[in-house]
Amino acid sequence: MLICELSLLYVMVVGDRMSTKIFVGRLSDGTTNDELHSLFRKFGTVTEAVAMGNYGFVVSNTLFH
Repeated sequence: MLICELSLLYVMVVGDRMSTKIFVGRLSDGTTNDELHSLFRKFGTVTEAVAMGNYGFVVSNTLFH
């Protein structure tokens, strides 16, 4: 089971596109990039998901907009 806590790192606007980078902390041990991507794609388009040990980052053009 994937358990995490979230923090919004930044919202960047480039032209007509807005991008949001989210810090995801306290990930379960062994969480993969694919699991993180799958979790967040339920809420919008994920352009990048990277798990790095017990934390990770998710970048999206549609989450929280």
